[in-house]
Amino acid sequence: MNALLSMDLNALMKDVVSPLLGYGIMAGAVFLQVPQIVACYRAKSVQGLSAASIYASLLAPMTYTIYSIRQGNEWHTWAENLVLVAQNIVLILMVWMYSTPKVPHSTKSMVCSFIVGLAVVSYSVPDSHQYLLPLMNIPFLLSSRIPQIMENFKN
Repeated sequence: MNALLSMDLNALMKDVVSPLLGYGIMAGAVFLQVPQIVACYRAKSVQGLSAASIYASLLAPMTYTIYSIRQGNEWHTWAENLVLVAQNIVLILMVWMYSTPKVPHSTKSMVCSFIVGLAVVSYSVPDSHQYLLPLMNIPFLLSSRIPQIMENFKN
């Protein structure tokens, strides 16, 4: 009887609780960058934001999304990262649109090349080394905060 209850509890956790938590986290992720996006849009300005910080903020959720796809994880366990990727892309486009002075085309090309290159390399990592992709997020997350901290001290 205890084994049957244990199996039912495990099935309940896997089939109901885990997806519900995933959906809740994804819903929360929708609102993570939205206030910043709305504020920049209303002001037609990105003053006070660090472009380098925003560029770096895209890398962690992007590599984790690629890792999760490669691992065959259920989408509700990683979809919030895809939402963050989309929000960070919107912020990058806003930086390019609203920055004064304008961001040079060479910088835009370099950023796009780096992001696409990292995505291709991340997707191409052999299965035996896939575990490294989530570990890359630690330096990405740390490096994404430092430029914004420095920008905050300037203002």
